[in-house]
Formats: sequence, structure tokens, C-alpha cells
Amino acid sequence: PLKNITSNYHYHTIEAENEETLDSIEAMLRAKNYLVET
Repeated sequence: PLKNITSNYHYHTIEAENEETLDSIEAMLRAKNYLVET
């Protein structure tokens, strides 16, 4: 499985039309503990 070569992480690239939308998405992901910050 893919997770075996990515240390159990699953990555996606997120794009948005503006910074406000991106900030909102980031906040929602963080609230669900889905956001990994390196």
C-alpha cells in the first residue's frame, strides 16, 4: 500500500481561488486533525 512508503501519511495538494478560501479549508482540516504541518 502507498501508506507504507509515506510513513502512514496520505497527501493531497489543495488549491483555492483565493487566500480566504484556502484559510477556511486549512482551519477545517486542522479541526478534524487531518492537517499535518511539517
